[in-house]
Amino acid sequence: FSGMIVLWTVGVVDMNPLTRSLLASSDIGSMFRITACKLVLVVVGVALDSVPKVQAVFMLIAVYGITYYIFHQLPYYSATVNMIYQAIWSSLLGVACLLVGLVFTAEKHTGDAGYPSRMTMGVLYQLFPMMLLGAVSVRLRMRMLRPAAQHLHQAFTDRKIATALNDQKKRAVAAAAADATAADPNDTLTLLGDLKTVYKFKDVTQLSVLCREMRKWDEDGIPDPDATEYGEFLLKCGMARMPNDPIVLVMYASLLMQMNRDGQAAHTTLQLAQKANPSVFERMQVYMAQQLAKSIKRDGGGLDLIGYVEYQRNYRGCIKAHKVALVAQRQFWNSLLRDTVRFVDLQKTLKLMAKAEDKATSTYRRVLERYPNNGKLLKIYGRFLEYVRNDPCTAAKYYAEASKYGTSESLLTLAQGQSSSTSTTSGSSNLTSATGTVNERVDGLIIINASGQILMVNAAALALFGYGKGELEGKSLSMLMPQPWAQQHNSFLDRYIESGVPHILDRNRTMVGLHKDRSVFPFNLLAMRLSGLGGDTLFLGVLRRPPPTSDSTTVRFSTTASGLILSADSGTEGMLGVAASHLVGQQVANLFTDSDVVQSFLVKTVGSKSESETSYKTHASMLHAYLPAVEVELNVQFGGAVEDSECRFLIIEVHPVSDAGAVMALNQKGRLLFVTDKLAAMLGYPIVNMAKMDLNSLLPTPYGQMHTAWLKASPVAICPLPLHTANTAIMTLQDSA
Repeated sequence: FSGMIVLWTVGVVDMNPLTRSLLASSDIGSMFRITACKLVLVVVGVALDSVPKVQAVFMLIAVYGITYYIFHQLPYYSATVNMIYQAIWSSLLGVACLLVGLVFTAEKHTGDAGYPSRMTMGVLYQLFPMMLLGAVSVRLRMRMLRPAAQHLHQAFTDRKIATALNDQKKRAVAAAAADATAADPNDTLTLLGDLKTVYKFKDVTQLSVLCREMRKWDEDGIPDPDATEYGEFLLKCGMARMPNDPIVLVMYASLLMQMNRDGQAAHTTLQLAQKANPSVFERMQVYMAQQLAKSIKRDGGGLDLIGYVEYQRNYRGCIKAHKVALVAQRQFWNSLLRDTVRFVDLQKTLKLMAKAEDKATSTYRRVLERYPNNGKLLKIYGRFLEYVRNDPCTAAKYYAEASKYGTSESLLTLAQGQSSSTSTTSGSSNLTSATGTVNERVDGLIIINASGQILMVNAAALALFGYGKGELEGKSLSMLMPQPWAQQHNSFLDRYIESGVPHILDRNRTMVGLHKDRSVFPFNLLAMRLSGLGGDTLFLGVLRRPPPTSDSTTVRFSTTASGLILSADSGTEGMLGVAASHLVGQQVANLFTDSDVVQSFLVKTVGSKSESETSYKTHASMLHAYLPAVEVELNVQFGGAVEDSECRFLIIEVHPVSDAGAVMALNQKGRLLFVTDKLAAMLGYPIVNMAKMDLNSLLPTPYGQMHTAWLKASPVAICPLPLHTANTAIMTLQDSA
């Protein structure tokens, strides 16, 4: 009987706050305590008839314990069920009190034959009043939580409004700047706040009861989106206040499974619950939630992104165990190559080899139990069986299974799959829209964890930064950034993990990266949160080359806020006659005739409180290495972390106003040093190829041979230019047409 009662108690406990079961309970601890009181009530009622006073007292204590736990813990999700149960047990509490009074006062009324009858009628008279009192007490208990619920509703509403205002300011910052009454961004950040400060929950029970307000469904039985979003907000606040509480983590994992069928994200959250030293009851809840997560993952038909990260870790563990087994085999055979072999040494190497093989086998089996249909794992396990275990027959079976399921996964496909199961946040829609236009062969994809460690990177991102396969996994993302971004990046991650407020996520930004050859280059970045919580949060970055300028003659510079050139387009050689690599490290203002005016313009631009969408324009005269100054138009925008003045840079687009004409510059040996685009187009050569040519290759015979000698003999008047190279001739050609 006790065993059946315990099984029933386990069956009614469900940590999913959106369960539709009327008798479902969220508090396994309280349910077991209530069950224990029921068992005491039954056992005492059967076994202590010989001592009625003791029996009556124990029965009163047991019934009081049940009513106490129902009143304080409100264990059932349904408010009506809590009221009904409290009403029933309150009436039984009245009966138990009458029983105690009857037993202890029976000796005083030995001569009164009607006393037992009157006490029995008292049971009937108190029955309905006690039931009403019990129901009302539960109702009042729930009303005591109304101020906390109102406070949390207001905080949730303020957060949504602040987020909407913040997004609106990002999209229309120019209009907001013109409006003198526009809200200060600092006010928005204050409204968003830290989740820890939203509300100080007394305990997990209070959080669980408050989360029951998300239990709203439409006429089709689908959970109300606003209510579930509010419930998710409460659980995140609870995790911020109680980060190591297993029950809170189990509740959030259950919500993920119910809302998104996201077994992998729930499994990651449950791993945190396992690390939080749960009690026996809590371990049971974690186990039940893990079984549900596994069933959801099996129903999902494949790996999502979170599962792929875990799979990669397990895969590397298998490879490591496989290598250890091979090394142990090699040591064994090397020991046999000696002239003399001690039996003790041979026995030792055999034991090491057997131990390594057994460990590798158990590792493979444990991982394959979790990923039974992964072709890549099946293939390497087949190799292990063939070359380590010397079992080619069994290996052939695994090879056949591997070819059946395939051996590759697309990182982009996994990221898109993850977006469909991400919680209802603003980032999920951004992820879907972004990955819908991503070409994995061209666009770089990088996945990092909450500490900035690179977990996965595709081939396009490796090529973008100049690294080879396997050189970035496990490294810090900061190594791909110049200073000060490399130093500040982890603080940006910590700020988001602690507050949950996105400052850089979910929007396109222009950033600068550090190539393997230590050169700096610009790229476009869209960063977003994929899944996970706290230290298990994962982020995805989509990297693209900046789009070309609308005009081929426009050159783009990336500079620090002080005007130091970080990178420049290759078009500087055609516009200025100087290679881009020679300009890096110089002050951009020094490239202009009126450097002081340009520097003042940049200082004024940096001092403005503008966002990346705002641009500033001016006109100036730019120095040329071989020609007179060129009239240009400057268009300046912000890049990087715009909100942080120390971590933003300038994107300067320089557009020539006047046409330089068809011009080339060459030294006295006839080697071309500079060629304009117009001349290259006139002669029909790519400008890149002309930079490596000699003048004699452009002239017909015999002028090609004669011209080099003429350059050496003829005095050429050289105009002193600011960026002029010595011994250079400047020639202007005019199309006869």
